[in-house]
Amino acid sequence: TDMPQEEQLNHAMCSIDELYAELSSSNEGLTVADCVQRLQEDGLNELYKPPRPTLAQLFLAQMGTLMIIVLMFAAVADLLVTITGKHRNDGLHYCTFVAIVLIIAVNAGIAAWTENKAGDALEALAKMSTASATVVRGGIELQVPTNTVVRGDMVLLGTGDVVPADLRLVTAEDLKVSEMALTGEPEDVSKTWKIKANSDKLTPDNMVFSSCPVTNGRATGIVVAVGMNTRIGGIASLMTGDHGKDHSKDIDQHGRHHHVTARRHQFCECFHIPH
Repeated sequence: TDMPQEEQLNHAMCSIDELYAELSSSNEGLTVADCVQRLQEDGLNELYKPPRPTLAQLFLAQMGTLMIIVLMFAAVADLLVTITGKHRNDGLHYCTFVAIVLIIAVNAGIAAWTENKAGDALEALAKMSTASATVVRGGIELQVPTNTVVRGDMVLLGTGDVVPADLRLVTAEDLKVSEMALTGEPEDVSKTWKIKANSDKLTPDNMVFSSCPVTNGRATGIVVAVGMNTRIGGIASLMTGDHGKDHSKDIDQHGRHHHVTARRHQFCECFHIPH
């Protein structure tokens, strides 16, 4: 379920020590074992992605384009004229119908293949530019894939970084972030680690949110929400609909289990802990 806004405000108003106690964390971050357990509990820190259409689905989708519909009408009209005419038993008079059907198939096939290849290229590009985050775990700074960040992680932010999850700030020096994706506000927003009870800003002064770029300064923060439970995840769920999000949990259940299990083995092998 999406994190209620009231809970986000609670995170903004409570003290850092209270937040450490709630999330069983500290300024030295989580242990690797804690991260493995929370990754299994919460899943990967990523938004739901609708299943990619198959080549057959893309081919069928082309049948709804205007040009294909016009060609189908032309093929049907030619077929009706032929089968009701005096040459209906002459196979040569069906050549026009066959030619139009072949044109439809070739056109739809090329369009579907091109769209499928474009999807392959985008996925390859996304894998090449997999985002990473700097976290503190067991008192050690580590670079980890953004989708393995978990609740309670201590995250280090600097100019040019993209916030990997919803964070309550612990320290902040001249920090500014762009929250245009969340609020539509064009100006960069100044942030502080201090608690401000009365603020006229659209988001809490001492919190930064997933997918927002850091435009100035540096900071540390503790993760309070990941994945679809972030504020940007709430926006994504509104776009896909709650039914779509619930359905995504069902269709991804087994794949997510195997993916998280693989991540767990990676963690354990990296730090030589039993699994």
